Amino acid sequence: MLAKFRKFEFENRIFFSLGIVLIICLLTFFVYPDKPKVMVILGRELGFSDQQANKLGFFVLAGITMVASLLRMWAGTVLSSPRVMSFKIQKEHLADEGPYKFTRNPIYLSDLICFSAFVLC
Repeated sequence: MLAKFRKFEFENRIFFSLGIVLIICLLTFFVYPDKPKVMVILGRELGFSDQQANKLGFFVLAGITMVASLLRMWAGTVLSSPRVMSFKIQKEHLADEGPYKFTRNPIYLSDLICFSAFVLC
């Protein structure tokens, strides 16, 4: 029974992660509906109007999210499917090519970057 649950969780973890992000975004939207967005507050500090701050903020955050998505895809191409979808620990060798030259887990790093962009929205 536990093995079936672990397999289900492993195969569907992206949906769990997305669900958590959506719940947090919706809670923030409904709990703080009258508060300005972080990018509007930052824009005001930099001398932009609220509308300009919104447009520029979303443009910048879309670029950050795109870069993070490209990093995630690049990291995924370095790993082979048998390694990624295996339930047993793979010991053949440590991944040290591509983005793995710069960070131990570029997929988590790109997720953190995307979540940070969501927070600013």
